[in-house]
Amino acid sequence: MGKGMVALPQLSGRGSCGATQPSKSPVKSLARDTKYELQFGPKDQRALETAFDSYLEYRRKREPLLEDERWRCVLKLQQLVTSRNISLAGREGALYEELHRSCPKRLCERARFLVVMRRVFGFELAPVRGAVDQGTKKLMDNLFDAFDEDGSDKMPWRNILIMLHVVCFPTREPADHLRWGFALVGSEGSFDMKCKPPFDARIADAKYLLHAVGHAEMRPMLSKLVDDAWTGLVRRGDVEASTLTRDAETQALMLQASGKKALDREGCEAASPMDAIKLTRPLFERLISAPPLKRLMEGSTPFGLKDVRTWTYAIEDEQYHPMIATEIKRARLVQRHDFEATQFAITHPFRQRRRFLKWREVAQRIRRIKLFTLRGIKRCICIRCSYSFVKWRREALIEVRAHELQRVGRGFLGRLEARWVLRIHLLVTGIQCRARRWLLQNEYLREKRRRHWAATEIARHTRGLRARRITLWRLEEKLDKEVRKLKERRALWAKRQEIAVARFLQGAFRARKARREVQQARDDTAAKAAAARDMDRLYEENLRKKRVYQNAISEYYRQRKEEYLQSTLMEGFDAAQQAKILRFRRRKEHEAELEKEERAKKLQEMLDDERIAGWIQKWERVKIERVAALRKHLEWCRLSPETTEERRTAKKLNKEVRIRTQIVFKRAGKQGHDLEIPECEAMALEEILLKRCQDEELVVDAERRAAADAHYAAIEKAEAEARAEKEKDRVRMQNISALKIQRIRALHESRVELRRRAYARFEKRYDAEHTCYFYRDKLTREITWRKPYALGAYDLKVDDEWVRLEDETQTPYYYNPCSQDMMWTRPRGTVFCEVCDDAFCELHCNDTKRKLCRKCYDGELAKVLEKEGKRAVDDMSFKVLRGGDPKSGEADLKKLEDTGLALEAERRRQEEEDRVLRRASVRRSSITTKPSYVAKELQRLARGRALKGPDEDQVVALKQLVTSQELTTSETFSSTELVDKTQRETQVLMTVIEERRQRRRQRDVLEAMERKDGKQPISEYRHLTTQHYRIKAEEEEQRLLEMDSATYMSHTSGGSDTYSWSKSSKGNSYHLGN
Repeated sequence: MGKGMVALPQLSGRGSCGATQPSKSPVKSLARDTKYELQFGPKDQRALETAFDSYLEYRRKREPLLEDERWRCVLKLQQLVTSRNISLAGREGALYEELHRSCPKRLCERARFLVVMRRVFGFELAPVRGAVDQGTKKLMDNLFDAFDEDGSDKMPWRNILIMLHVVCFPTREPADHLRWGFALVGSEGSFDMKCKPPFDARIADAKYLLHAVGHAEMRPMLSKLVDDAWTGLVRRGDVEASTLTRDAETQALMLQASGKKALDREGCEAASPMDAIKLTRPLFERLISAPPLKRLMEGSTPFGLKDVRTWTYAIEDEQYHPMIATEIKRARLVQRHDFEATQFAITHPFRQRRRFLKWREVAQRIRRIKLFTLRGIKRCICIRCSYSFVKWRREALIEVRAHELQRVGRGFLGRLEARWVLRIHLLVTGIQCRARRWLLQNEYLREKRRRHWAATEIARHTRGLRARRITLWRLEEKLDKEVRKLKERRALWAKRQEIAVARFLQGAFRARKARREVQQARDDTAAKAAAARDMDRLYEENLRKKRVYQNAISEYYRQRKEEYLQSTLMEGFDAAQQAKILRFRRRKEHEAELEKEERAKKLQEMLDDERIAGWIQKWERVKIERVAALRKHLEWCRLSPETTEERRTAKKLNKEVRIRTQIVFKRAGKQGHDLEIPECEAMALEEILLKRCQDEELVVDAERRAAADAHYAAIEKAEAEARAEKEKDRVRMQNISALKIQRIRALHESRVELRRRAYARFEKRYDAEHTCYFYRDKLTREITWRKPYALGAYDLKVDDEWVRLEDETQTPYYYNPCSQDMMWTRPRGTVFCEVCDDAFCELHCNDTKRKLCRKCYDGELAKVLEKEGKRAVDDMSFKVLRGGDPKSGEADLKKLEDTGLALEAERRRQEEEDRVLRRASVRRSSITTKPSYVAKELQRLARGRALKGPDEDQVVALKQLVTSQELTTSETFSSTELVDKTQRETQVLMTVIEERRQRRRQRDVLEAMERKDGKQPISEYRHLTTQHYRIKAEEEEQRLLEMDSATYMSHTSGGSDTYSWSKSSKGNSYHLGN
């Protein structure tokens, strides 16, 4: 300890977690004293450091005693609150409302605190209106001193309320105290347990709550637990916590860049940016339920081995002061005892009634036994024992007479003794009365002498006291003059010392301020450098992500281009290129067929597994039912046979039972079991029944194997018939192959002519608004989003022109619909607008000699119209220049034709109409059904191979539809009637026919399997297949009837050979359509 320091008193032993034992009262010398501050006089630096270290050691040893004193004062205050029925919070005149009204901040001064306590508890601080309540005033002073840890005459008044809540409600859980404290620290003047706005509570307030109920030495660990819990919430993906943390870090970086720091709710500097984060009630609930804090809120100690209810919690055992922990345990134990006693009192009448009913039942049973016994004795014994009974009666009467004589004699002797005792009692009472009177008389005389001596002594001491007081007054008058002289000299010396200390402190303060400014400048420079590094890193990361994103988009367009070139035929391709594309398409179709066959195979295997499982379950049920029926029949025949067959069965069964009974009896004798004949008969009957049931199970198993063999034989027969039918079809196809080749040749030439006329009739364009290709009929100006059927496997070329698109981040890129190339930079050879430099130019103004887009050209027209008038606008001319064309940069402007406003207006009107038509028809489809497929199905229906017994009406209708289609195609071969209603209805009809044909095949296979010997071994399978397909077919037919032709075609068609994608509201979201 430093020089000049006062030695501290010896500290008592420590309790759990470093707390002191509350067995002794706080030492008076540990109260705040100014002698330690006076040591900071004008001394050297070493002396100041020594004095400061001594002060810190004093504070460290003083804190445990102050903690004891805090809890002791809170316990006394709790008794005062309970006796006067004062609320802690939640109503007018409560402690929280009064304290917040007087001091809304976290710390409260002594004067305000005492005034609020006087107003709440109603005691006097000064003898103005009555006597001072010294006990209550002293309690308030001690309470303030205990919570004023640093001696700054301020203390956190909310901690008192939180500790009071713990003391007043000791039976509640620690989490309930924390929730109540959270509502307390966040409320604004009016206590709100629901935490509705305005409500301001932060993470620092949550730490203060744990500091209030925990040890002072454990405060750093509690703060770390709160930080870990919050970090865990953020790591586990809590959206609200992550957002608040990110905002706090951003705010801290901004404040750090500006040379400031985060502030708490009272405007003071926060310990960390996390402490300044605002909390809501749900977020606080999740915080205390996080793993680091959840363990403290869990139960630690039960009441006992049988009563496993929670007695104490982990935070109470580890963090609470032993004094309050003992009070909490005692209160919960009392509550538990009260509850058990109440439950016992509630259930006592029921237990008493049960015992009475049990006793009554036992008594009635005993009474019946006694009556039965007496009747038996009366009938069997008393008649033969009459002489003994007479003798016994005589002896009993003699004994009764003797007992009566003895009773009379004892009564006489007792009355004599009672009279003697009464006489002795009267004599003793008289002697005691005279003795007490003599003792009281002596006591009175002695008290009288003592009072006379006391009066004499008081008078003597009074005269001496007055003389000494007069002498003291004269001595004080003499000393007062000397004291005033000493005070003047001391004041002069103190003034000089104050000036010296002020100069020393000012010098130290200026030096410290200079060091802080230098350090602040270094910190600002480092913060700016760190922020710059972070910004560079973020910039590089964004560049990397942008490059990855651009590469992904470029790769997507590259793959689209490769697939388009591999699967699309053009008119100018040679034989090798066409064969390559056709091979690619066949490979894709073959892969699709293989995938379809694999799915069908898996489905069939699954159905077979379900059928076999159901079949096995069925036979298991049959086995159980037949065995149970056989056992029931045998038992019925043995007990009550009615028919001749049943009597014959019973006779045979009884014979077997008799034989088996002897075997069982002998076996029991050999094994050492003492069995009776009825028991042996029962065992023999059970063994015979089990043997009959086992034989019946073997019979059922044989029938099951026979049914399985019949089922698989039927399947093999059906497969053999299918193979034979397939072989017949192959022979028929060989016979008509020449005719089919001729028809295929004619169909090929027709398609070539149809494609040639379609090339002259249709044109293919690209719609940048919908980012999709469309086909336009030059004659009727109709627009379709699907490739016309007349083109077949071929496709049209688009104009070689770049278009500008934007992705979801509004970053522009450029796409060529003709070559399907995509670039992030501006294509070479294109021309952009000279004004906005963002869009491709579309017009070349002859007056201003500038290349402009339509929007900028309209702006130029508006300026000319405003300045020079309408006549000047009519005289303006321009040339149409498509800036997206790769050759537009080399175009000769002199060879381009001039265009006026009238032609441009007409062209714009035409484009706007086309755009409206495209928007209106964006969901339409123009794919038609191939006539060759219709003809093939018609031939199959005519021959009757695929459909057994076809519907003649359907065949006639199909022929009429195909005939009308051929007539329409031959008469108007180059018109758009190729996509009319007839072909769509043909597609719908053929789809329904194909589905019915498949269902008929499945039904035929099932019927062949079930016709074997009139049995139905797979009835469950029939239920799972035939009925299922029938219901599905009805639903599909109903759905097809409700759908219109266009919707059905867009649903059933396989798509075209072009690629389409849609543009979302946020940007381009691409999907490949084939």
